[in-house]
Amino acid sequence: MNTQGTGPTRADVAVRLHSDPEVDGYRVALSVRFGEPLTIPAPVDIVLDTEALKDYVR
Repeated sequence: MNTQGTGPTRADVAVRLHSDPEVDGYRVALSVRFGEPLTIPAPVDIVLDTEALKDYVR
């Protein structure tokens, strides 16, 4: 974690996917760090390459 107070670094950030919506929230929440693949379940059913997201973080 970044302790210098300058915001997140590439090592700190993650993508969070919420799925299976319910009335009061989501039943499933998945997180992966930038650079790791994120599997988006059916009906989309793809694996998202998150490597490019690193370019948007200092």
